[in-house]
Amino acid sequence: MDKKTVLWLGAGCVVVCVMLGIALLVLGGAFVNWAMEEPENITVDMTLPVEVAKGDEFVMEVQVTNSANEPQELNSIDIDVSYLDGVIINRTEPIYSDFSEIEFVKSFHSYFFGNDIPANSSFIVKFYMTALKPGDFSGSVDVCINSEVECLEYFARTIIHE
Repeated sequence: MDKKTVLWLGAGCVVVCVMLGIALLVLGGAFVNWAMEEPENITVDMTLPVEVAKGDEFVMEVQVTNSANEPQELNSIDIDVSYLDGVIINRTEPIYSDFSEIEFVKSFHSYFFGNDIPANSSFIVKFYMTALKPGDFSGSVDVCINSEVECLEYFARTIIHE
């Protein structure tokens, strides 16, 4: 084989590899979009203080409203570790039934509840927290309904002063 043929074969292999990589990225993105569906007939209101002092206790309240004509289940509330770096969760109301630390695309703690939200009703979860150290802490809070992949994503931010 001459040098020119070897170069063309090498270039062809590079093109094929690039095309396969692009195809995998597109298919992977489509899968993630398909897998992470937003639940229907659910709205979420989240309240928490924007600023607290180190050592202060505060509450993050998550109100989940089901506007469907049938009950739905609050599967879990997932809180980004980047937010939790500045706080500790002392307890929840109601008490969560299971806990898991997840490291996937991002790191988060999942608090599993499994509580039914009756038709046309609301359900409130309170996270009682203590501010641990000064800083600006933020991250996503995912509220998952009926399964671990039907989630609504919200953003939490708390500035902790000395």
